[in-house]
Amino acid sequence: MKKIYALVVAGLLSVTAATAQVEFTWGVSADVVSAYLWRGQYLGGLSFQPDVNIGFEAEHCSLSVGAWGNVGLSDWKFVRNNPNEALNTYFVPELDLYLDFGFYGVHVGATHYYYFGQTKFFNGFNKPETGGSQTEVMLGYHFADELDFGLYINAYTYILGDDGEYTRTLLTTDEVYKRYFSTYVELGYEIELPADFTLTPVLGTVINPYSCYADGPTWSDLKHLGFTNLSLRLDKTWELGEHTSIGVFALGSVNFNDINKDNLWLNTSGEDKIGYNQKLNGCIGFNISFE
Repeated sequence: MKKIYALVVAGLLSVTAATAQVEFTWGVSADVVSAYLWRGQYLGGLSFQPDVNIGFEAEHCSLSVGAWGNVGLSDWKFVRNNPNEALNTYFVPELDLYLDFGFYGVHVGATHYYYFGQTKFFNGFNKPETGGSQTEVMLGYHFADELDFGLYINAYTYILGDDGEYTRTLLTTDEVYKRYFSTYVELGYEIELPADFTLTPVLGTVINPYSCYADGPTWSDLKHLGFTNLSLRLDKTWELGEHTSIGVFALGSVNFNDINKDNLWLNTSGEDKIGYNQKLNGCIGFNISFE
C-alpha cells in the first residue's frame, strides 16, 4: 500500500512539474508599412497589418494559433473583375488564419488566406473560384529553437483553393481544374546585432510549376523554378516594459524571375496596376507589440 501511495505521489509530482514548465503565451501587435511585400512580391501600398495569437511554450515544444490581417490605407478596393480596367485591383483587404506547432526545432503548420469581396471564405479542392481563398501547409526547421543559431528553412505548399487553372483534355470538352500545388521554399538567418538590432537575409524560391507566385495579370505566367525573393531586413526594437515593445524596420528585396531592364525599377507612383510587375521592392515600417 505504501508503495502504491508513493507511486501515486511521484506521478502527481511529475505531472505538476511538467505542467509548471508549460507557459501560456499570447500576443497582440500591429504594423504600419509603406508597402505590403510578401515573398518577393509587391501586394499593395501603405497598409495596416494587425496580428493576434495565443498558444503555449514548453521545453522543446510550442504551439501558436492566430489571425493576421492587411488593410491597404491608400490603394485598396473591393473591385477585381470590373470590365473597366481602371477600377480593378489585386490589393483587397486580407485575413489569414494560421497555426504553428514546434517540436525540437521541427515546425509544422497551416495558413488559410482569405481576400475580402471576392469569393466565399473557404474554397475546397475541386473547382475553386477564381481569385478566391487559399490554404497552405508548412514544414520547416528552426535551429534557434534548440541552438544559439538563427538559421531556419521553411517549405510552403498550397493544397486547397485558388491555385491552378482550368484545362480541356482530348477525351472531353469539359474543363478540368489542374492544381499546381504551388510550393515556396525560404531559407533565412536571423542575426542578432548590438543595441537590439536584428538583420535577416532571406533567399526564397519556388520548386515546381505554380500559379500564385507568378507575376502578371494571369497568375499562370511562371511555370519553372525561379528565385522570387532575395531580401534583407533590418529591425530595431525598444522594450517599453515587461509586456510592451515598439520597433521600426526597413526591408528591400529583388525578384529574379524574368528580370530585365524594363522591370528593374521601384514603384513610387502608388498605382496598383503596375505594382505587381516590379522586380525591385522596398518598404519601411513601424511596429507595436503586446505580449
